[in-house]
Amino acid sequence: KGRKIVAFNQSISAPYGGSATGYPVHVEFPILENHNRFYAIPIVGYVVRNIMLIPYMIALLVLILVVYVCQLVVWFPVMTTGQYPPWAFRLNSGLIRYVKRYSSFLYGLTDQYPSFSLEDHPGDGDAMVVFEPQQTYSKFWAIPIVGITVKEIILIPHIIILGILYYVVGIVQLVTWIPVLFGGKYPLWGYQLVGGWIRWSARVMAYGLGLSDQYPPFSLSE
Repeated sequence: KGRKIVAFNQSISAPYGGSATGYPVHVEFPILENHNRFYAIPIVGYVVRNIMLIPYMIALLVLILVVYVCQLVVWFPVMTTGQYPPWAFRLNSGLIRYVKRYSSFLYGLTDQYPSFSLEDHPGDGDAMVVFEPQQTYSKFWAIPIVGITVKEIILIPHIIILGILYYVVGIVQLVTWIPVLFGGKYPLWGYQLVGGWIRWSARVMAYGLGLSDQYPPFSLSE
């Protein structure tokens, strides 16, 4: 399946790799003409990125806590009305965006420092997570304890594969810096593997948080 490039509007400075699986959660990365070679300097670039991300990590941890508290109450309107509250959807989808922007910057898919916004802003160079809300949501998944327990069980295969891919992505970092440092280009296979891992985990997070009732595909692809 060929790589599909989608431009959202004329203000976008770099094209984005779009989604084509049909799943209602799409993760897209800016395809840069040239990457910052400084970040590709062995050890130095990675250490600098981690230091730069300290404020972002603090904000992310706070957001995780807020989302956790939110999950204690969001089940009620879903179970009683079948509707996901807009405020909770914005908050939970924002958490997924935070995690994916963090990973995209840390692993070198983008040179843009991640935004602290809960929303995406096309054209700013960040990784983007696009959600397609449902008209109604399954009330079964909102049953306290039962719904989340069942989801955790059926997501075990995904968690195992994503855990393995985490180490694969870590190993890949030992070589992706080479084409960036000497040619300013992030390799296409890196987008497919590292970006695919980020995309896959975003879909699993969205399903776990109830933003989609559609079971996520076992796929790295767009």
